Amino acid sequence: MIRRPPRSTPKPSSAASDVYKRQILDSFDYSTHKIKWGQSFSDILSKNGVSNQKIYDASLSARGIFNLNKIKKGNSYTLFFEKHSKKLSHFIYQSSKYDYVICRVHPEVTFSKVDKQISYIEKEITGNIQSSLYLSFSENNYPIDLVNLMVDVFAWQIDFFRINPGDSYSIVYTEEIIEGEFVGVNRIKAARITHNDKPYFAFAYDQGLGYDFFDDEGKFHFRPFIYRQEAVRDPKTLRFVYKGDKSKKDFIYYFVKGEPYEMLGFIKSDIHFFGVKEGKLFL
Repeated sequence: MIRRPPRSTPKPSSAASDVYKRQILDSFDYSTHKIKWGQSFSDILSKNGVSNQKIYDASLSARGIFNLNKIKKGNSYTLFFEKHSKKLSHFIYQSSKYDYVICRVHPEVTFSKVDKQISYIEKEITGNIQSSLYLSFSENNYPIDLVNLMVDVFAWQIDFFRINPGDSYSIVYTEEIIEGEFVGVNRIKAARITHNDKPYFAFAYDQGLGYDFFDDEGKFHFRPFIYRQEAVRDPKTLRFVYKGDKSKKDFIYYFVKGEPYEMLGFIKSDIHFFGVKEGKLFL
């Protein structure tokens, strides 16, 4: 088992902050909805009495802050109306689990993006494998995100398609907590997996270019990568060609979410067996 000192849990918000938030909310009527298919920012504002001029001004204010064309079906938004005038005052859109955007439309138009406060909690888990790493995590209610991270870390040491009953693991990792709720795994700090009675170790260390992993003897865990591919327009043919930028590396990962495609011609999926997380290179 990998030993690490316990970390403190995130502190709850103060009572004074809660009272202040309640006072603000009490001065508005508000309702929360989900973005529907084909619904746009301008549609929502227009249907709630906002003039075309203010919608245009809001679109200009959003430039460089948030691309309004990337509003996604299923994401939440909240409309705030002034109680005395019933006019739409604010449009708040949940752009991701890490942030949200606020558009104020009355009395003046402003646009801003707010990052949510993230707390990190260090945790340690251990387990035994009976059939696969995925099933072991599922049975123990461990974060499934860790499965792919473990595969990335030990991809060149262990064949995860040949995991044996009796293999075991121990992982120290950090969780991301927002507003008291778990939102994802931040990263693995250290891990051990025992396969065929042989232990394999990985310890994260940042050498200035991001975290790499080393074993218990200080040897580097090799990770496959490609040099960043940049699209450059050829001045002769006017077509885009890709050139490698050797100053940037993109690591290759298993099971990367990317462009949608049809597996075997009829199974729709957007998960690629290999790929990079930046750019659009998938295998």
